[in-house]
Amino acid sequence: MESHKEKVEAIEAAEAKKAKKVQGAALKHSKELQKIISEEAKALENAGQEKEERQKSLEELEVEVLADAMKDAAKDCGVKIRWGAAWHIEDFGAYEGTAEEAMNEYVDLRRSQGRRPFIDAPHFEIME
Repeated sequence: MESHKEKVEAIEAAEAKKAKKVQGAALKHSKELQKIISEEAKALENAGQEKEERQKSLEELEVEVLADAMKDAAKDCGVKIRWGAAWHIEDFGAYEGTAEEAMNEYVDLRRSQGRRPFIDAPHFEIME
């Protein structure tokens, strides 16, 4: 009977040792998985931000192309226009620079005045 009890205790001890080893491996892999998941989530977040920045840049470029076309059309038609991203220029058609330069001038002007620029890039108005 004593040998049977010893065998049972030995088996239980071996099982406990195995369970502890499995638990340790699971914990180690769990931390590794958490790290991988965290890195992947951060990569997805960065990709989303990069996509948003590219989209914004594309939209800004489209507006600048439109503004340059409006400037050329106003000049060709002899009409004075004001652009909502360069409020300081009364006759945008007569402006010699690009739309990007005009907008940057306006932003710089407002900041030098200690004021926030108000950019309404899709806005064009005919001046009389």
